[in-house]
Amino acid sequence: MTIDKFLEKLTPFESKVVISPLNEVEVNSIETILDRRLPEYYREFLLSIGLKQDVIWGLNDRISDFKPLDDFLPNGEAEKFFRFGNNGGEDYWLLRNDDPNDRTIYEYDYYCDYEIKSLKKTFDDLLRDAIQQLTKKIA
Repeated sequence: MTIDKFLEKLTPFESKVVISPLNEVEVNSIETILDRRLPEYYREFLLSIGLKQDVIWGLNDRISDFKPLDDFLPNGEAEKFFRFGNNGGEDYWLLRNDDPNDRTIYEYDYYCDYEIKSLKKTFDDLLRDAIQQLTKKIA
């Protein structure tokens, strides 16, 4: 689902949800912290939806939540991934920044198996799921 499509589907709920798009300077700040460019789809999300939002559960909600993961992820993996949220527990949700076509959500379980695993869900699925949850709550 594109960000434009997501915003279109969000229209019926706009009086019931909060979004607060970031500006280009704020997105650039995140990229400076991470020392890399974010994937275009995620940049568009930040510029259109932002961090301070109550539509999608589990996402980072402050610029300070973005940190390099060099001392956290297994060797060499920190260059490929960045943290964009968590599962409500201890596991980080990751997106790839080294492959612009990979929109898969990954999770790093650092208490059990120390592996980065696909959640078998994409960022687009996350957007779709958020709209479905809103529809259920409001209906």
